[in-house]
Amino acid sequence: MLDISEYLPVWDRINMSVVIGGDLIFMLGLFILGGVFWDKLHALLRHDATVVLAGEKIE
Repeated sequence: MLDISEYLPVWDRINMSVVIGGDLIFMLGLFILGGVFWDKLHALLRHDATVVLAGEKIE
């Protein structure tokens, strides 16, 4: 098994609560970005999707 602390000595000093806190902040940031972000992300993953900017008419 790979022991990551051999390559990253700082890993031994990181408290698990800091790691969990970082994950929570990351998820909160994705939630705050809102629906427009999720629509654009969805458009990146679908071949036939298009993104319409605010104020543009759909033809």
